[in-house]
Amino acid sequence: MSEKKEKNEETLNTIVGPGSVFAGEFIIAGGARIDGIVKGPIQMKGILLVGESGNIVAPKIEASSAVIGGIVEAQLLLAPEKVHLRSTAKFTGTIKTKTLVIDEGAKFQGTSVLP
Repeated sequence: MSEKKEKNEETLNTIVGPGSVFAGEFIIAGGARIDGIVKGPIQMKGILLVGESGNIVAPKIEASSAVIGGIVEAQLLLAPEKVHLRSTAKFTGTIKTKTLVIDEGAKFQGTSVLP
């Protein structure tokens, strides 16, 4: 993998701010921070950051890794590298990842699967 491609995948090039709502298929070249509401499938090459005010309802989420501090309902969250559920996170669904970190206080209802 080229150095340029690796850098692009780690870049946060999309932000859904507090009070914003996005509905539909969400395809992102790099990474994203979600502090608003997203409804629909999400596909990205970089990291997914969900802030405390973030709320995602999706049949499938694909990202290299994810750090979740808000509410996520996903039939499948596929993040091959790592998923981190912060203490304020509420996750419902299935997580498929190599490394899963769940902070004390986080709510996790579902299943975790190794890739």
